Amino acid sequence: ESVDANRNDLISRAEFQRILESPVASHALRDVGVDPVALVDLADFIFEYATVEGEDGEIQLTLADFMEIVLQFRGSNVATVRNIVDLRKFVQGSHKNLSRELREIKSRLGIVSGKRKKAINRVGALKYWNQCKERRAST
Repeated sequence: ESVDANRNDLISRAEFQRILESPVASHALRDVGVDPVALVDLADFIFEYATVEGEDGEIQLTLADFMEIVLQFRGSNVATVRNIVDLRKFVQGSHKNLSRELREIKSRLGIVSGKRKKAINRVGALKYWNQCKERRAST
């Protein structure tokens, strides 16, 4: 059973998922001190380093980069200053993306809210026009 299912020397997210689901691969990861269950939660962080675009346009990791990154998650490793700096960059990048998405959502909600206000104003104007029309008809 190969880690690189399509043998293109790249690891996609789908291949990564299959690795984690494979009893043989999970056992091999545990043998080198990596907790395969913990890797599930680290997928976004692991693929943050991906720089290669596969045939289908998906960002992937080279097999060498994948192995290097995964082995950094051995339980016997201690955190270094570089690890903390990388974590800080990852958190800042995630925060920036979330902030941008939140601004976009707020903007869209503002547009919807503005359209709603205009519709309410139009309904009010129509009601007023109908009231005026009814008054004229009754006189």
